[in-house]
Amino acid sequence: DFLAGGGMLCLLNGLLALSRRRPVERFLPASLFLLGGGLFWEGLTPLYLPRSVGDPWDVLAVWLGGAALLARAAADAGEDATWQGHLEAGNRQLETLNAQYEAAKNAEAEARRAYLAADGERVAGVWDALPPEYAGQPVEDWGEAVIIPAFCDLHIHAPQFPNRGVGYGLQLLDWLEGYTFPMEARYGDAGFAEKVWKAFLNRLWAGGTLRFSAFATVHSQAAWRLMELAEASGLRGLVGKVNMDRNSPDSLREDTGRSLADTEELICRAREELKHTAFILTPRFVPSTTERLMDGLGRLGEKYDLPVQSHLAENPSEVAWVRQLHPDVPGYAQVYERHGLLRRGRTIMAHCIYLSPEERALLKEREVTLAHCPASNADLASGIMPLRQYLAEGQRCCVASDVAGGHTAAMNRNAAAAVALSRLRWLDRREEPPLTLAEALWLITGGPGAFLGRVGAFEPGYAFDALVIRPVPGD
Repeated sequence: DFLAGGGMLCLLNGLLALSRRRPVERFLPASLFLLGGGLFWEGLTPLYLPRSVGDPWDVLAVWLGGAALLARAAADAGEDATWQGHLEAGNRQLETLNAQYEAAKNAEAEARRAYLAADGERVAGVWDALPPEYAGQPVEDWGEAVIIPAFCDLHIHAPQFPNRGVGYGLQLLDWLEGYTFPMEARYGDAGFAEKVWKAFLNRLWAGGTLRFSAFATVHSQAAWRLMELAEASGLRGLVGKVNMDRNSPDSLREDTGRSLADTEELICRAREELKHTAFILTPRFVPSTTERLMDGLGRLGEKYDLPVQSHLAENPSEVAWVRQLHPDVPGYAQVYERHGLLRRGRTIMAHCIYLSPEERALLKEREVTLAHCPASNADLASGIMPLRQYLAEGQRCCVASDVAGGHTAAMNRNAAAAVALSRLRWLDRREEPPLTLAEALWLITGGPGAFLGRVGAFEPGYAFDALVIRPVPGD
């Protein structure tokens, strides 16, 4: 009876274990107790000689239950090995992080009651005690305020500023047709453009974004006016006239030759008349630019040594569309490369959610800056950039607002959104640690600042762009 009861419990325990309910802790002690009692009376022979037991089915139950337990143990060992593999892969990623991580870790460093000195427009250094050479110089004490590097936004659409928060029931392509293109068509009106540009620049100032890279519209006069106002504002910016000559409404579709001529005119004018605002080549994205237009822009980039900004792999429908338009090209990124628009160390590509391994390798080799736009990707349900994976690969990355795909130009909120999305991604990919707050801060200061020059950190020789942040009483 002991042996029969133990055998049945052992069988039950094994079957439940195989069903992945893990009842071992609950039933195994009772099974072993009953089996032990049976074996005490019967000796070991029943395990090998079923005929010595009155009912051989009891022993069969023992064998089947034991086999089930062993099978489950093997499965658990396999699971453990799989998780161990994930952990080891994650450790390898963390061990191979490049200087971006070191900079992010340094962002956690905090100097209390320290002195930050500037030499003209450049940082001289940070010291616990004021060096003798600065004796007698005026010192401004900001008390308990926090002083950090100013924010940089490398992907923002100035003409979409009035559309913040609008149309987020749609996804990218329908949203462009329903809301973005009709809004951008209005910038042929100089008065309307003037009003929006001023509001846009004031908002950047108010939010602490002192450097930016912005899309204007196809209208060359409106684009020039934005550049003039940016220059007068004291901000430092890159501004691009948008180029699009296919798959766009009549109100925005350009003649290819005229688009290139207007672009070159703006390039030359900006170089002659502006000091702190520069031109950046801005093909909207592959679906709206013909090969002839992309070729022409690539030649302008080479001729004038210009930076480039555009969109890449933001939405699955967009990626499929590019594949239909360019079936002879292996990937979306390779279309830009074919036309000279992945300029080494001079290119910003926004979103980059759905990239193949070959595209990632190409972007890394070309030293392209990948602009993660977390608010926009959530608002338009586009997806989540695998930011941790890209950083581990050594990609150049930053966080950007993508107004008005994103609902806010406030970079602190976009940094918080990047952390939040990384934690959601971590739920399904435990091998990708979530973004830390220090890393997110670096991705809106030093990360984008590296694209713009020596910007985004309080290091000697860096641009002295600083924000003084006072806590709100009672907050």
